[in-house]
Order: sequence, then C-alpha cells, then structure tokens
Amino acid sequence: MIDSSTSITQKEMASTMLDFVRQIPVSADLEWVKDFKFLYYFEAERLLVMRDALLNAGFSPESSFRVLDFGYLHGLIPEFLHRFFPKAQFTVFDHPESPNFQNQDYLQLINTRSYLKLEPCDIAHLDKHEGKFDLIVLGEIIEHLDPTVVAKAVESLQKKITGRGRLLITTPNGAGIKNLFFTLIGRDTEHPVIPNATMNYGHIHLWPPQQLEKTFQHYGWKNDKTYFTHGFERFAFCESNRHWGSLRHQILTKTLYFAAQKFPRWRGFTVSIWSSAKARPDILPEP
Repeated sequence: MIDSSTSITQKEMASTMLDFVRQIPVSADLEWVKDFKFLYYFEAERLLVMRDALLNAGFSPESSFRVLDFGYLHGLIPEFLHRFFPKAQFTVFDHPESPNFQNQDYLQLINTRSYLKLEPCDIAHLDKHEGKFDLIVLGEIIEHLDPTVVAKAVESLQKKITGRGRLLITTPNGAGIKNLFFTLIGRDTEHPVIPNATMNYGHIHLWPPQQLEKTFQHYGWKNDKTYFTHGFERFAFCESNRHWGSLRHQILTKTLYFAAQKFPRWRGFTVSIWSSAKARPDILPEP
C-alpha cells in the first residue's frame, strides 16, 4: 500500500506502477505502458499531482467516497488513487467498443480488483445511468473527444455529482510552450481525426486552460485550482543530457524546458479541479 503522505518519490511511484502494469496480459496490446521512462516522466508525476489536488480539496485517506472515472485503458488512475484513498470505490465507464471488453484475459484481471466496477458507457450517453458521485475523473480523455461532445458531457455531469463533489481533469495544455512552438514550425501537436481501436481517436483537440475555464464555467462549473506538470518536456530535457545530438536540438530542447520551468503555466499538461457552481462551500467529503 502506498502511503498517502507526500513522502513517496516520483521514482518510487514509477517503480510501483511498473510492477502493476506488468500484470497486464500481452494480448491487451498495452506493452507501451510497461516502460519505466513513460511511467516516471508522465504517469508518476501526473498521479502525484492528482493526489495533492484531492488532498488540497479536502479529500482524506480516511474518507469513504464514490468515484466515477472514464476510460480504463491500463487502470493506473483507479488503482493508484485507490492506494492513496483506500476507502474510495470506483465505477469506471469505458467506451462500449473498447478492446478491454473483448479481451477475456484482461477482463478477468480487472475483475479481481474489488474496489472498482467496469461498465460499458459512452460519455455522450450518461443519462442512461443512475447514481451520484463525490468525485468524477476525466483523466487524459477530453483531448480525444470532439469539444462539443465534451461540452455536453460536462453539462450532464452536473447531474452525476453530489452537492459538494469535485470534478478532476488531466489533459495536455493547449497553451503549453512546446505545443505552441511545434504548431508554429509545422509539427503535429494534434492528431488527424482517424479512429483507432485503443483510443477511439487520438489528440484531436487540445484545451488551453483559459478555454477550458470559459467553457466549463458556461456549463455550471467553477475552477478551484489548476496545476501544471511537465510530462514529456522533462523527459526530452534529461535525454538531451545523455545524448548530445545536434546543437539545434540541444538549444531547442533546453530553451523550451527552462521556459516552462520558469513559467509553470507553459508546461505541457494540466491537472485541474472543479466544483459545481451550485455547490455549498463546505470542505468535502464527509469521513
């Protein structure tokens, strides 16, 4: 069990994550997640910031609360949020056509996790499901969706959250300096709208924080706080120290990293936490 305090390091977190994802059968076609560097530079940083955001919002490891998560994939979000908040119970909605529902070996492994229930549900069809939740998580989801679908979904989620609940979102930063620079020089930062079996769509729309806030505010949400993480910028910076490459590559990689280090809102990813504009201003949830 991971201590919910701030004592665990990013490296320790990544090592624990690696042990977890190694259980995923090869047939699930998720071998790319079994890479320590990916886990260290992206997933571990992201999950640690998510944990801190929830602690700052008033969630406690001693609290029992219900979580609605979207998109199971490798299962790192429900697994590690549960390790930080062991009394939390998860319902995970995954796209009905997700390969996860076709792979019996993977389904059997997922079903051993007593803290969660995996159900087929398209985010556009939330009204078909009953129940309210203390925490709703959209982790690396909204960039894969048409923004009009996102807008309709977050409006529907108002009906799914308890009076003092929270919405937690992680997504690439559409205003991150690396994304903006790559767009300027003609490199892809958003993917073509071509479906694939694993993700449905790639990153077809990146959300700058200000666009996210204006959109969500319109649909009844209040931004409590936004955190910014490096993700792959730090990976590129550290790799450039190990492998010199061209002078142009060195200058570009280091300039983008140091700029994002100096100005956090230029970093590559955001973790944001939201409350319903109709919610009471209490600390939540009840233990």
